[in-house]
Amino acid sequence: MDIPINEKGQEQARAVGQGLLKVLPEGGADAVLASTIMRGAMTGQIIAEELEADFIEDYAFNELNYGQWVNQRIKDIQGDVTPESIKQAWGRGEVDVQFPGQDLNGNNGESFRTVMRRLTEGLARNAGKGQHLILATHCQIIEAFLVYIGALSYTDAAARGQNKNCTVSVVKYNRRTGGMQVQGEIFRDITPTVSRVPSNSAPKVMSGL
Repeated sequence: MDIPINEKGQEQARAVGQGLLKVLPEGGADAVLASTIMRGAMTGQIIAEELEADFIEDYAFNELNYGQWVNQRIKDIQGDVTPESIKQAWGRGEVDVQFPGQDLNGNNGESFRTVMRRLTEGLARNAGKGQHLILATHCQIIEAFLVYIGALSYTDAAARGQNKNCTVSVVKYNRRTGGMQVQGEIFRDITPTVSRVPSNSAPKVMSGL
């Protein structure tokens, strides 16, 4: 079920946009990238409006597809194979283990490898959209991104728990080396406070939802 964010979620998104206005270098953000899932798209759209930035939806940034378990509560899933056992397998390096079955739209459950593939394709596809990009996405995609840039092992990423709503992660990209580095991760509820981003730093991607 693709549900919109509620009034509190909209307030959080506006607060993120207003907070970023205070800390982004002169010129602000070039674009806000977002998933096509309604809660991600709405969050990204609101932030883009606050920043007066371009808004781009891309399926690459959608949440992990849990297959037949989409819309189920994790605590209700019983048996030898569970979401926890699959993530444990990923932590052991078994990145082709995928969530079983299909969602209500007939899409297959994903493995960590398939998530990483579409994420990296999406990042490459949108890399030319500007120097300062905001990415409004979901917990599992944020974890995959942190693994992709070498900030965490998957085991560490899976152990860090759920992101609070409107977490903001600041990532610095070095054009010369192609490397990325997490500059900070800020957890707030309604009114996020974001650390100062140096105006002379390299291009960066900020992710949060």
